[in-house]
Amino acid sequence: MILSTDGDDGGLWSLRPLRRALAPVANTPLITLELQAMVDAGIREIGIVSDAGLARAAGDAVGETGLDVDLVHIRPPAEAGLAGRLLAAEPFIGSGPFVAAVTASLTQHDLGRSVEHLVGNRLDALVVVANSGTRTPAAILLSGSEGEGVAGARRGGDDLFAGANAFVFGTEIFDAARAAIEAQGGAPVDVREVLEVLAEKPGHVQAVHPTGWSKRIDDVEDLLAINRLVLGALSRAELPGVSAGNRMMGPMVVDETATIETSVLNGPVAIAADAYITDSYVGPYTAIGARARVDGAEIERSVVLPDASISSVGFRIEGSVIGESARITRDFAPPRAVRLWVGQDARVSLA
Repeated sequence: MILSTDGDDGGLWSLRPLRRALAPVANTPLITLELQAMVDAGIREIGIVSDAGLARAAGDAVGETGLDVDLVHIRPPAEAGLAGRLLAAEPFIGSGPFVAAVTASLTQHDLGRSVEHLVGNRLDALVVVANSGTRTPAAILLSGSEGEGVAGARRGGDDLFAGANAFVFGTEIFDAARAAIEAQGGAPVDVREVLEVLAEKPGHVQAVHPTGWSKRIDDVEDLLAINRLVLGALSRAELPGVSAGNRMMGPMVVDETATIETSVLNGPVAIAADAYITDSYVGPYTAIGARARVDGAEIERSVVLPDASISSVGFRIEGSVIGESARITRDFAPPRAVRLWVGQDARVSLA
């Protein structure tokens, strides 16, 4: 099950109207990667508690990628936060354990093993915690039956459940959600408050670190971080249809319709359909979107959205997000680094 979060387009997100859940990660919408992770875990029925627009996008992702999954749209309640969204899914879930994840996040974790852990230890909830101490969590292996209770997850005042993106629940979570909402008088209730209700019975809630990593997109820095994580998992691949005069190093995914001329690509990189790159350097952890153009420029550790254009900038662009249909040009200047968060349809000229 996938739960949409409150304020999906607010906060520090500067790429509106693009939604966080649909942000391109290695040129693939994040919701597609989230669905793929669940399918890889053996899940074949996924309910998505969200507005109609996001559910439609998820359905399109299933159709375009051919994922072997039945997707069910569950309309969210007007109030009550994530706890209310959990309750909305109760008829869909029925009886038995289930996996839940929040939108605009991606977790690389052995979910099947966690389901077995929950059932075998008669738990009510198992939380896959993100490492809150760093923006990019380190890989910490899930170790057998070891786990942490709610109290143990708060070391030194740092609540490890804050920012958790993936969960395995038993159906007791629904009664706990009702109790938490009633205690708050119907006000929005977060999953963490529901877990506290469950934790009143000692030993029924545990936390584990992801076998890989877990990341949620709150701002554009997070988009860059999760793009780096996904691109870092690429393996070397044959490059179809690239022209002579290029130098290609490291793992990369290059669409067969992309045009690359007299350029250097240093992977891991992802180049989408109909992208055009000429006389340029594309460095590690960079994704160039569909129909984007990079002409006479150097760029690395960046995300370039579809239809954007970067031309003769004169210095290397690093750690930047270039919005859809944005235009960045420069007349002439000595090389230097620059950080840019450029929104949709922006026009920027660097003199």
